[in-house]
Amino acid sequence: MDMQNMPRVVVSAPDKRGLREVRSGHLALGRAWSLRETRKLLRDADYPADLDLEDPKWVSWRGGGSRVWPDHPWRRRAAATLVIVGLVGSAALLVFIGAVDAVESLTFAGRLTGWLLLVAAMVQTAAAVAAMDFWGKRRWRYAGGLVLTGALIGLAVSALLLGMWFQAREFIVYLPMYACLFCWSLWALWVLYRHKAWEGVPHPRGIVAGVSLSAVLAGVNFSNTTLFEPNARRSIITAEAKLGEPRLSPDGKILHLPLRVSVKNVGTVPVDILGTVFWVTGQSSRLRPEGTGAEEWRFILAKDGDAERYAQTTGREQVATGTFETEGSWLDPGNEHVEEKIIQIPAERRYSTIDAAARAITTRRDRGKISPEYGTARYSWDPKAPPYAKCRPPGVDCVAFRARIKHNNNLVNVTRRARYVTTWWQMEPDGNNSDVMSVITPIRPDGELMPRPESPDRYGLMRTTSLWSRVPAAELVRPSGAATPSPEGPSSP
Repeated sequence: MDMQNMPRVVVSAPDKRGLREVRSGHLALGRAWSLRETRKLLRDADYPADLDLEDPKWVSWRGGGSRVWPDHPWRRRAAATLVIVGLVGSAALLVFIGAVDAVESLTFAGRLTGWLLLVAAMVQTAAAVAAMDFWGKRRWRYAGGLVLTGALIGLAVSALLLGMWFQAREFIVYLPMYACLFCWSLWALWVLYRHKAWEGVPHPRGIVAGVSLSAVLAGVNFSNTTLFEPNARRSIITAEAKLGEPRLSPDGKILHLPLRVSVKNVGTVPVDILGTVFWVTGQSSRLRPEGTGAEEWRFILAKDGDAERYAQTTGREQVATGTFETEGSWLDPGNEHVEEKIIQIPAERRYSTIDAAARAITTRRDRGKISPEYGTARYSWDPKAPPYAKCRPPGVDCVAFRARIKHNNNLVNVTRRARYVTTWWQMEPDGNNSDVMSVITPIRPDGELMPRPESPDRYGLMRTTSLWSRVPAAELVRPSGAATPSPEGPSSP
């Protein structure tokens, strides 16, 4: 192209970021950080590659000559890289936390929290892309506002995570990440403040208000998920043990005693069954026609709880025990699990009464999810059993169950050590005492329990015991349908 027809090039003075606008006559060719970028703009405008940029006939330099380029490219690129890395890392963290709740949460509020975190992650991802333009030529006017929004989200999330961690104050592998994210957010906001990132954005106060409102809504929703909703919905479990009509075997040597044991969910939330136990005990007693005095009454009340004037308990032994529901199963609201059992007792055993009761331990499914491996039993007498299968106190046989339990809000899981639920079904060697107990606590690397168990309220851990069902021995040893003997003895023929 003939240079005689080319307009004169005007390079303006550097702006506050070091960019110099390049114009061909009245046409803006672009902005340049350096002399090299200026030559590229001119070549794209069909100026010859060997154009002498120092010739005032063709190029006019304003606010400084061809050697005035106040840009610091390495500093600018380093700041952009740190901001982008922080935004991408924060977005990845939000996806890691929110995806679990969005897909697996058992409550609507929990899923809503998960999706809010995923939306925030998408905003931060878009902010990372906008950061490249903001630290570049700023061709998009909203780039600064979007990057500012991403940094505010990072600050809000990191502050929330550190605040939740402070409640438990347990060392977790994520803690350095949360602290770094918090420090990065403060630094990024300071850098964006210096660059006045909100300039060019219409209604910047409205955007800040919108972000603040979103943060408040997320906080309210989190409070609703972890505090209000679990407490508003009640978990009510009932257990029952009922003795049926006894029957003697044809040879009169064995008494068959029906037992009906059940557990029912009469509340409004589903529950997981951690463990169950039922007891059938035979009680022996002797008559005391002279009655008992005040001192004996006090002793009996303090020891046994049931005091009678003309009868004294002489012994109690466990006739039968066991479980009546599979560990790790669950009950939805309104559902009931029932088992019918037959207890066999030698007819010559002379008990005054037979008693039966049941117990169930449950957790709320809307507060925690138990891993499937919970149903695998470990036995204390197995030489290869893990340490947690050993009973407390020593010398007692037990069957142990353990699995990870995750809170329904994943924000709780990522700010505390992993929680495990451990259940022991145990019985003394003489077979006279059995029970079931559960605890939720962090564990050490060797599998031992840590000293501070979790509060039962956090996961809705509850132990429910039925009332005692009792039948008198006189009804047990008489076959069904037999007449009640007369107090005066049998009548003469």
